[in-house]
Amino acid sequence: MANSASRERLNNWNAVVGGNVRAARTRLGLTQQAIAQQLDISYQQQQKYETGANRISAGRLYEISKILDISISQLFMGCSGGDELAVPLAEMDDVAELRENFQALESLAIRTALSGLVKSIVKSA
Repeated sequence: MANSASRERLNNWNAVVGGNVRAARTRLGLTQQAIAQQLDISYQQQQKYETGANRISAGRLYEISKILDISISQLFMGCSGGDELAVPLAEMDDVAELRENFQALESLAIRTALSGLVKSIVKSA
């Protein structure tokens, strides 16, 4: 049986994850109803997820991450132990734009060269 400290930590995580779902949803201009329809749940259930009133299952987290086009680890930003895993939500637009531009490059040689350049920059930073 979980003690009160671990139960409180889980409740905090539920609220943080739910808040991150809400932030990503609103960033995309989606309503709770729109997400709920894609998940085949009521908008009230989606609201409970976003407020942390209800815990989101692993399978549901996966579905939500695909709808919102973010990684599951990004949904855990702000949870103890989760911060080092993800890009902050504020930086997601930059990451998405970079990914889109990289994928638009048709030349494998250019993609390989660009990837090597970025790796070199990271190593020297």
